[in-house]
Amino acid sequence: MRPHEQRKILVIDDDSDTCRLIERQLGKAGCMVESETDAPRGLKIAKTQPFDLILVDWTLPPELTGEALIKEIRGHETARDPSILVVTGARVDGLESACRSAGADGLLLKPFEELDLLRISERLLESPRAKPSAHKVLLVDDDPCIIDWASCMLERSGMEVMVTHNAESALKLVHEHHPELVLLDLNLNKFGLQGTDVCYEIKHDPETAATVVLMFTGVEDKFVQQLCCDEYGADGYLLKGTYKRLDLACEVRQWLKRREARADKKQLSLGPLCIDFSKAKAYHDGKPVPLTPREYDLLAFAARTYPQEATWQAIIKEIWKEECPQEVFKAPHELASCLSRVRRKLGAASRHLETVRNTGIRIVG
Repeated sequence: MRPHEQRKILVIDDDSDTCRLIERQLGKAGCMVESETDAPRGLKIAKTQPFDLILVDWTLPPELTGEALIKEIRGHETARDPSILVVTGARVDGLESACRSAGADGLLLKPFEELDLLRISERLLESPRAKPSAHKVLLVDDDPCIIDWASCMLERSGMEVMVTHNAESALKLVHEHHPELVLLDLNLNKFGLQGTDVCYEIKHDPETAATVVLMFTGVEDKFVQQLCCDEYGADGYLLKGTYKRLDLACEVRQWLKRREARADKKQLSLGPLCIDFSKAKAYHDGKPVPLTPREYDLLAFAARTYPQEATWQAIIKEIWKEECPQEVFKAPHELASCLSRVRRKLGAASRHLETVRNTGIRIVG
């Protein structure tokens, strides 16, 4: 194998002898190799750390087969889209086609010669899959310890992270660098602008309103959480005590995926009412409707399910991020209040937002 920058390789195989053999052979070639004999643990490692190449045993135990594991890796947004090599002793018709259909890039049959392993690994490492562009995230916190570990976890997940300790600098970075998501401490410092002020400025500026703003704080208070979302415009509220290490990166990725989903469909127009998903805005007769982000999310969620209805259960899970019983026949108080505010602000256009008895709401033409 030709000399190159040290590559990270993961081996997932329930045969410990195979793991040790590959570790030794690729390690001698200058690669940094990690192995795991338990498939679920291996999948977790693959999802939370960036690798250049992953070697997967096709005949893993039935609870998580090699085929299923590869599909899980391919379906997960990672910093690097790794090359995947299937290493197996199975010799069945159509195996190579099945491997490629699952998302693998190559196949190596056991037992194999060291030279064959080095050659195919080199080919996959020298011709990496196209890497997606990194998501841009701004982290705002006056605690250096929080900045250190949170930025480290987000960067390890492949995100481009900017950091700052104060509100004024945060607003400047938002306007100059246009991050997709801002992770914002609620109580920045004793004097000057607070996190809520920064959030309000971002969400009420048409140029930055589509930016996802998540309040990141240790204040566990339902009233404060609702206030941040309904009055200041935050998209969500993350508690520092519950979002540790890799959980934080996973949660941020989920919010980024929701943001991309919003922008996939550009807009929905019904007479004088226009819902612009790319700008996260609603317009009535060409004039912006002054909705808070939560109010907009409620209207937009109904618009995205058009012409079907959006059920109470789906709304609670998607917008309030809470689990609920399978059948919900009446809107909870917070949801009902939010819906009432949306209708009031829409004015005459509220006729396009209809309540479906015992079910939810729907947009009508």
